[in-house]
Amino acid sequence: MAKGARILVADDEEDFLRYTATLFEKEGYACDCVTDASAAVDRLKKHQYDAVISDIRMPGNADLALARETARLQDGVPVVLVTAYPSMDTAVPAVSLPVKAYVEKPVEFGELLATVDGAILESRRLRGTTVCTPNACAHMGWIIQFLSSIVDELVASKQSFRSRRLGRLRTRIENTVKQLRSGLN
Repeated sequence: MAKGARILVADDEEDFLRYTATLFEKEGYACDCVTDASAAVDRLKKHQYDAVISDIRMPGNADLALARETARLQDGVPVVLVTAYPSMDTAVPAVSLPVKAYVEKPVEFGELLATVDGAILESRRLRGTTVCTPNACAHMGWIIQFLSSIVDELVASKQSFRSRRLGRLRTRIENTVKQLRSGLN
């Protein structure tokens, strides 16, 4: 689980704001909530975030101002845009900003969670940070255990190693397990 994984959620629709924050907090994130772009910029000036979830149509967010300010104030922090009004007028300019996703409302939470997890992991990888997101780390132990059991089965079946291809596969899996284990420390 990421220590201090923090998301800024900006949306003028109070129900969406509280619902989204509650669900992310249940997944282990810390969430700050604001109802307009200027309040979001104030938060960005005071706190470091791992991601920003921003409504497109909200007070103070003309021309994707919040995404632009996020890029200026916190380099490398991914922005996920959500909107009930998708359009080319907002999608095209988003490409030049740190926007990692453009999600249409009503939002399916599993999709939003996966999008934010992926954006944070990519951002941290690019910045050289190896801490993983709460959702990704929750599954890491299971992945390591699963891969280790595959290696054990391959080792137990010595006949399998007559094939060079299976031997290379075993080596790749072992190396992946080592990398995953080192990433958790």
